[in-house]
Amino acid sequence: KPHEASGSGKQAPMMTTMRTTEALRVPEESQIRLADGRHRCEGRVEIFLTLQWGTVCDDAWDIRAARVVCRQLGCGNPLAAKVEAYFGQGTGIIHLDNLKCSR
Repeated sequence: KPHEASGSGKQAPMMTTMRTTEALRVPEESQIRLADGRHRCEGRVEIFLTLQWGTVCDDAWDIRAARVVCRQLGCGNPLAAKVEAYFGQGTGIIHLDNLKCSR
């Protein structure tokens, strides 16, 4: 069943803790989650990095990024890639900004 995934929204504090061109690898115990959606496969994208949960800014967020997140969480194919804090602004640190997925 298709689901929706979203970045955190552009209005969160503009702080980035990591810049990398390497693929984000998510361990089996899952350090990625969707918050504030109606069910586990819908919501704002958050990742656990450097011992804290933080958001993924939705600058450049698109269906390819949503597809990667949905696949990692076992949620099937996304219906849409919502932006502009559709699921509410995240709080705390922004771990990733301008995320671009190639698949």
